[in-house]
Amino acid sequence: MSTTRPSLRVWMAFLKPYRLAALLAPLMMGVEIAMDLSQPALVSRLVNRGVLAGEPKTILRIALVMTAAALIGFVAGVLCNVFAIRVSQNMGADVRAALFRRVMWLSRDGIHQFSVGSLATRLTDDVTQVQTLVQQLQQGLVRGPGLAIGSMIMAVWLDHLVGVVLVGSAVLLAVVLAFTMRLAYSRFLAAQQALDLVNSEMQEHLVAMRVVRAFAREEEALRRFSAANDAYTRASIRAMRVMVTNTPVLNLLLDSAIVAILWFGGHRVWHHRLTVGGLVAGINYATQALSSLLWVSSMLVSASQAMASAVRIEEVLQKEPSIREPAVAKDASPHPHIRLSGVTMAYPGAFHPTLKEVSLDIRAGESLGIIGPTGSGKTSLIQLLPRLYDPQEGVITWNGVDLRELRLGSLRGRVAIVPQRPTLFSGTIRENIAFGRPQLTDDELVACTNMAQALEFIERLPDGFETRVAQRGVSLSGGQRQRIAIARALAIRPRVLILDDATSALDAATEAALFAALRAVDWDLTVVMVSSRVATVRRCDRIAVMDAGKLEAIGTHEELWVSSALYREIWASQAGMGHKEATLR
Repeated sequence: MSTTRPSLRVWMAFLKPYRLAALLAPLMMGVEIAMDLSQPALVSRLVNRGVLAGEPKTILRIALVMTAAALIGFVAGVLCNVFAIRVSQNMGADVRAALFRRVMWLSRDGIHQFSVGSLATRLTDDVTQVQTLVQQLQQGLVRGPGLAIGSMIMAVWLDHLVGVVLVGSAVLLAVVLAFTMRLAYSRFLAAQQALDLVNSEMQEHLVAMRVVRAFAREEEALRRFSAANDAYTRASIRAMRVMVTNTPVLNLLLDSAIVAILWFGGHRVWHHRLTVGGLVAGINYATQALSSLLWVSSMLVSASQAMASAVRIEEVLQKEPSIREPAVAKDASPHPHIRLSGVTMAYPGAFHPTLKEVSLDIRAGESLGIIGPTGSGKTSLIQLLPRLYDPQEGVITWNGVDLRELRLGSLRGRVAIVPQRPTLFSGTIRENIAFGRPQLTDDELVACTNMAQALEFIERLPDGFETRVAQRGVSLSGGQRQRIAIARALAIRPRVLILDDATSALDAATEAALFAALRAVDWDLTVVMVSSRVATVRRCDRIAVMDAGKLEAIGTHEELWVSSALYREIWASQAGMGHKEATLR
């Protein structure tokens, strides 16, 4: 478990744009404290010179002064709250935006390191914890210590013995607070990490709800969620025990201090060494000082929780993406000739490489099919082309330029990937298709949906392109989602279109029409088609056969039929022929 403390430099950078309000808030709180500290001294005068002396005019005059001081303190307190809220809310919005921006630029291995559930918690709950602390600090960082120290000074000024009792009580309280702070931090950090697991389990099973139901695993899903939920509950209870025991102990110390002041102060009044008004003021100062320390204790417990959250936020903000571009990057050529030379690639934490010494040419304007058994490295290979991952060995070039020398925006603007299970966003079909190119015209919208074989079914929908899509596209069939995703990819007019088993839900006729449309586009388009079906890839100019992370063979369908036993086996298994029959064909 990490016990790293948050970096002051990181958070000061977020506060810098609001530094004026951040300074005015404690300044206004200082004015309110001064007014509060004046009240017990005025009460002492009112008792001694007004009540005991029987002077109604003195009582009225001091009461008016006390009222004026209270009004000034009220206005200053309101202004402090206004400034503090403005700083904390704006800073919280900036932190969330910075986190989201960082997550958007993280490489895939970075996303997997934190998990989606953990990132969601950090973007919401953790930011809220820090945001609340920032507001409390602007109000309480001055008020708590300021009121406590000021009250102790005033108590000593009134009577040194009363002051000594108050200072001793305050020191004892400070020791308890320091212990509480140390204990609370590690426990709240553990609670936040347990909350990550709850969010991860919830998101995973909500997304996979249909799979869970299909296999009748509702009870298993409930068991896993309950286990995570119980672990979070135990961690939360363990953390909250600090607060449960903390407040009664501090209240006991406060009451004991007041009893001691009454005891010693009463004796001094009896012996005419302290006035009655002075004793009343001393009790008021003790109540102010120790109550402010009680408030500080509550704030410090919240600070422990917020500090744990701050560390978790910093972990994301300081996580550098493994995929970067050089300071002086080049633009990707619009006529790609992609070459992989001796490429070896392994996923982070994997024991064995997924791709092993792969060398492959992808010519500009050609269609290349990639086929192979499950786990042969097909998807891993295509993820290297837009630099979603970098190989550990070997080089990938784009028209002779290393991909690592290209601007990521330029490269990814030339390459479009459509996965087997595409993600659609909440919104209209038009918004989904125009996601990568918001300025898409109506004619271009119709053209790309027609190429993707999606126009016909979209026009049959009640609202056509304005039909709203549910989150993740669950209101559409698998084939409809795939065709909308292909239209979205074509809308940006990519130079390389990668279809990662993206036609698996299409029938043979629709797939053939799509392939014919891709060949007829009015720009130079390279198509890389990953599929487990020979019938799909055999339409391509060339076919690459992958096996166990290696390029086993490459050629046309006819060439591979002669040269690749693995290709013949795949064809035979799909055509319903035996291996011997396929070999003799």
